Amino acid sequence: MGGGASLPVDHSPEGQMTTLLTEIKPKVMGKVLDTWKDSEHKEDWLGVTFDLEQLVMRLDMAKFDLGPINLTKLRPLFTDSMVHLDLSQNNVSGDIKFIQPLHNLRELKLHKTQVNGDVGKLKGLSHLSVLMLSGTKVTGDISAFSECHELEIVSLNETKLSGVLEEAFGNAPKLESVRLSDSNIGGDIKIFENLPRLQGIMLRKTNVSGNVKSLKGCQMLQFVDLGETLVEGLIDEFKGCRNLVQLFLNMTKITGNVIKIGSSTKLEALVLSNTDVTGTVATFGKFVMMHTLELANTHIDGDVSNLAGCKSLEVLNLKNCAVSGVIPNSVASLPGIEIDIDQTTCELPPRDETAALGASFP
Repeated sequence: MGGGASLPVDHSPEGQMTTLLTEIKPKVMGKVLDTWKDSEHKEDWLGVTFDLEQLVMRLDMAKFDLGPINLTKLRPLFTDSMVHLDLSQNNVSGDIKFIQPLHNLRELKLHKTQVNGDVGKLKGLSHLSVLMLSGTKVTGDISAFSECHELEIVSLNETKLSGVLEEAFGNAPKLESVRLSDSNIGGDIKIFENLPRLQGIMLRKTNVSGNVKSLKGCQMLQFVDLGETLVEGLIDEFKGCRNLVQLFLNMTKITGNVIKIGSSTKLEALVLSNTDVTGTVATFGKFVMMHTLELANTHIDGDVSNLAGCKSLEVLNLKNCAVSGVIPNSVASLPGIEIDIDQTTCELPPRDETAALGASFP
């Protein structure tokens, strides 16, 4: 046999059983896998589901304190029988190419592991609906996922992946959540136009661009983070998104009057700092569930006494805004609240009324 030839991989039920008992079980702390004893009663095995041919079809081992272990050791488990693979948040490493072949895979969750390699090796996983590789060491171009038309949940943030949105997700009409923040990914957000299921877009600190009017038809949106990107447009475009819970548009070219989103009373976090939005702070007085309101370096004005009803606030940043008045005691006395009114004419209520509750002021 010539040098460098690899040994054959035993994908049989017996080979998989050996892998489970000798490679995985000894590397899980505690008694979590006490049910893994022998080939009998495998329906009771925690974290593993077998098909009728006794091959592994689901591996659900997120946060199992598994490892250290390399994907190469698990190759016998990776067959076309597997539809779900979740090893996330474990001490797992190795090149992602070793999970092939998994042509019938529906869900791939390896986020917050040490896996690496070029995602181009995953091309052809056309049945994927869930793809989660965030916080890993994978590299390559996201165009590798262009054939994944069934995608619903995508989480690739905090990676070194590159490419453009259009080439990866231009034909994924079922998208519900897209997390690509802190990556080298670019492209136009227009590809999200009129996606009826879309609930979340997290693209912070990427190179994406486009006009937010493309999101006007995404009525189900709850979470939007386009902060520190190249997007532009009017904040007015979000007035129809009545389910919005979080909206982050800081350090973008967003303009318009914030009164246009006044009907989004479910908002819990609104971050518009360093934009050219205008309007009055009174707009936010009815957002009783809001815990984060950051408007620093915007054109917001008005009397801050109108915020008296915001009794869930944890962060209030009005730095360098044209606001005035006294921060209501109902807000200033909230436990642990962080308030920044630097470079404004605002005032805080007497410190002795709030300091005992742990409020934090500059």
